[in-house]
Amino acid sequence: MDFTLENLEQAVLRFYHTDASTQAQAHQWLTAAQTSPNAWCFVWELLQPTKTPEVQFFAATTLHMKVMKNWSEVPVEQYEDLKKRLLQAIINYATGPKIVLNRLCIALSAFILHTTPKYWPGAIPELLGTLQPTNLPSVPPDKALWILLEVLTVIPEEFQSMQMTQNQKVNARLELERSIPQVVGLIDSVLSESKDSQLVSQAVRCVSAWLQLGIPIIECDNLISRLVQTVTTSHSNTQLVEWVLEALSHMVNHPTSHKYPAAVLNFISRVLPIYDLVVHHADKPDLISSVYGLFVSMGESHPRLILHSLLTEARDSCLQLINIILSCSNAAGHYPTHESYSYLGFGFWYILQDELIACDMDKHQELMPLIVPVYTNLAAVLVHKAEFPPDNMSISTEDKEAFRCYRQDIADTMMYCYNVLREPLLVLLLDRLQTCLVSEAGWQPLEATLHGVLSVAESVSVAEDRHLPQFFAALPSIPFNKLNIRVAITTLDVIGAYAEWMNCHPTTLQQVIPLLMFGLESSDTAPSATMSLKDITRDCQLLLEPHSHLILTRAMEVLRAGTLKQNESVRLMYSVGRVLSILPLQTIIQYLDNVMLPCVDELQLLLNQPDSAEVKAALLLRLKMLSMICNSLDTQAVAGHTASGGSGDTAIVPMEQPVYLVLEKVLPTLTAIVNKWQQDPCIIQAVCCVLKHAISTLLECCTPLVPAVTELLAASYRLHPHSSPLEVIRQLCLLFGREGSPHQPLVQSLLTVTVRNTLELPITEHTDVAEAFMQLCANLIKKNPSLLICPQDIDMTELLTFAIAVLGQPELPTVKAASVFLTNLIGLSREQPKLLTAVQSTGEQLVHRILRNIGGESPRGCIDPLADLLLILNKKYCDNLSRWLYQTISINGFPSPKASVDNKQHFVKSVLKERANKRKVQEIIQEFSLICRGLVGTEYAAQLKAQHL
Repeated sequence: MDFTLENLEQAVLRFYHTDASTQAQAHQWLTAAQTSPNAWCFVWELLQPTKTPEVQFFAATTLHMKVMKNWSEVPVEQYEDLKKRLLQAIINYATGPKIVLNRLCIALSAFILHTTPKYWPGAIPELLGTLQPTNLPSVPPDKALWILLEVLTVIPEEFQSMQMTQNQKVNARLELERSIPQVVGLIDSVLSESKDSQLVSQAVRCVSAWLQLGIPIIECDNLISRLVQTVTTSHSNTQLVEWVLEALSHMVNHPTSHKYPAAVLNFISRVLPIYDLVVHHADKPDLISSVYGLFVSMGESHPRLILHSLLTEARDSCLQLINIILSCSNAAGHYPTHESYSYLGFGFWYILQDELIACDMDKHQELMPLIVPVYTNLAAVLVHKAEFPPDNMSISTEDKEAFRCYRQDIADTMMYCYNVLREPLLVLLLDRLQTCLVSEAGWQPLEATLHGVLSVAESVSVAEDRHLPQFFAALPSIPFNKLNIRVAITTLDVIGAYAEWMNCHPTTLQQVIPLLMFGLESSDTAPSATMSLKDITRDCQLLLEPHSHLILTRAMEVLRAGTLKQNESVRLMYSVGRVLSILPLQTIIQYLDNVMLPCVDELQLLLNQPDSAEVKAALLLRLKMLSMICNSLDTQAVAGHTASGGSGDTAIVPMEQPVYLVLEKVLPTLTAIVNKWQQDPCIIQAVCCVLKHAISTLLECCTPLVPAVTELLAASYRLHPHSSPLEVIRQLCLLFGREGSPHQPLVQSLLTVTVRNTLELPITEHTDVAEAFMQLCANLIKKNPSLLICPQDIDMTELLTFAIAVLGQPELPTVKAASVFLTNLIGLSREQPKLLTAVQSTGEQLVHRILRNIGGESPRGCIDPLADLLLILNKKYCDNLSRWLYQTISINGFPSPKASVDNKQHFVKSVLKERANKRKVQEIIQEFSLICRGLVGTEYAAQLKAQHL
């Protein structure tokens, strides 16, 4: 369909007045019309006053898009005519419709930016003269002034969004900056003389836009007065006030404002009266939020100036600013149900304490008397604001999540308070705790106080011995059964957070261990109880013997009861293992009989049941519990720690490892599980996790069990290869695969079978296995290469061919694993005849694969690891690499038809030149890859180049 006036008008009407399907078709056609060169002609016909407003708006929008995006279609000799027609169209629509007039003003601003200063020097001064009311007799004076302000407003906005060359952008910016005094003068006169609220609003929006462009704050003296006065006289006009606040914010927060500290301090003192809006407009939360937003942004932009000015004559105004931000944090009501702006100050409180800490000692001492009261009040405010809402208050799911995030921000800010206050903050929290325990103010203040103590746990020194002992001594007196469950949960979280501190204050354990045991009894508190018990048993392990019976007995009770969720049961097994580790061997065995034997029996019973989701879940739970006990039950580690006595010695007291008994007992059952569930990767992974943790704990102590473990792994991997057994195979190879080890032949045989089975796999269907296998091979090449190289049954050429194929996979970790293996192997190959033969026979294939990846077959994110391969080839096989590269790039159209012969020659020469600089090789690869993919000159290429600079 041709772009005739009639067709265009009909399409616009269809777009606005038909169903969605027809609208979509009309939109597609109209978009094509807008991009057509014919649009320069038909827009003027469609802008005639006889057309409908919809058609006029389409024409004005099209004109703006053409000027902004298709400027190259306009010959230079037509610039003047286009300018006149734009100005005339604006005059014609001076009385509306407003949306058409606005779009025409934007089009004129885009025209100005394209033509200034080269083709239209002095565009802004000329515009100021042309659109003066005296030069537009047919336009009402106020409307003419409004149009001028509208055009001026959108010029900086268009400048930020238009695509221009760097040189053009610099020249346009300089021209606009030269016009700033005249623009500011116009706005100043409007704000001081006009009584028309629309004109005043437009003037404020205009100055806000130019302030973003960058008006030095030192030149804004009159503007500050005008804007503050506008707020005072127009406070009932909420929209206008918010525009003024936005303009003031742009003024003081512009990156150049820090160059004028005196002007910033002057600004602060003069805008402080705006705070009165908060007092007089308590019913307008959005307005209050905007006012506080201005003051907070001032504080965040100039924290050092504000802090240091507390010691100068500007102290009063800076203190007043800080207290205003404090009043923002102390907003009345519950966040976010009653108020939604108290969060604004969080960033400022962090920055301020950070600046305080960075001060030199003398200045820090002078500032502390002024800052300590502020942060003391802030801490009290934060504890109050952290309180949960009253029990009878209904809260939506969204508000609950917002409050959860808000409480985390409060916790962070409490830590900043501690960085400033130190001991006085602990005094404040302890006093509040004691007050809460004797009052009947509800559970919320008590829980919020506990939350405050939790918040500062990471910052409190382990040497603190005055206030924390009193705090923990008070915890048992909390009537948990009478209070909301959140009190108990937060208390348990506090206990875990101070585990490291308790290791230095062991008497506290007798007060908190019973609370943790109490927490295990409830499904609501069990997550926090098991987490905290894990922290305690990790950090205070050697102090837990007096409490071991209580912990182990209660743990066995709750595990038998089956009330814990899976993660909680597994977590509890960690604590059980840590506590058992400090007990005599005979005692450990007695407890293991009560804890582990039922677990093994349950595994056996589950094996005899038909496969189902429930059986699988039960199996996974018990396997994970076994794995955790194998991980945490380590008597030799405890004995070694005890024997060292803090002297730094690493002597280990010989002792039979109980995990050996666990593994010995459970191995037959694990074998049966693997035979039955061989195709389920989750079950196989859980079984391998048990083996991995057991071997990590036992190390050489597991020697008698190696034959059974290797048989289990070999059978599992042969029947259905998974990635998880390969990690256990790696452990066995490193522990027992060295010359002289009695199990070296057995481990060698396991590795050989593993290699043979893996090389037969279709890689694309088993990328996870290929990745894990490459990691295994890379580890062996680095730490025990003979195990992989010497056996006759392992064909190194075949292994390299497999690794080269893995390089072609689309996943970065997989490519990286193969690259690391190949790099390490090539690095050794000159000293190993078997490897030398393999590398020489597969080298050309490897180079071909590397170039295919670079040329586009591999995702762009997967090509960086190839730099290591090219470097090691260039170092060890320089002549071969040169021959392989030149032979490969001589193929027509390879690795991409987008790369010319010169591009390929330059790439090869650049690669061969670099033998040590990995970063340089990566840049060479990236550049050639962009050429091969046709991405040179794109935004992606520019971003990539910036990352490498």
